[in-house]
Amino acid sequence: MLLEKIPLAGIARVAQVSETWLQNYVNQKYTEFSEQLEVQPKGKGSLKVQMDELWSFVDHKGNKQWVWLALDVDTREIIGCYIGDRSTGSAQKLWESLPAVYRQCAVCYTDFWSAGCRSLTQQTTSSCGERNW
Repeated sequence: MLLEKIPLAGIARVAQVSETWLQNYVNQKYTEFSEQLEVQPKGKGSLKVQMDELWSFVDHKGNKQWVWLALDVDTREIIGCYIGDRSTGSAQKLWESLPAVYRQCAVCYTDFWSAGCRSLTQQTTSSCGERNW
């Protein structure tokens, strides 16, 4: 029901459970998932990754959160994700969320944002933008 964007209050009412119980259940299920993504096996050839960030307010306008995403350019799979601020540390966390094969072999494309570039250039000596990692 959450995939249909039905609020927790509506799900609790229909399922005849308390909102607290439902939230605890969802939290428990969330902890059972691995933080490491499983990606489809890739054929031989170059891997290309597009990395970008976007922001949204959470709860109130004073709480801006940044969603960092990494996409496989060819398959459009989300291969990495991190939610945090717009710092170099968050860019590094996005990099660490990538499967090992992408960290070792991919060409990465970014928007040249300075903190993201500083973090990612620590992985190699190439300039930021189109990157061989």
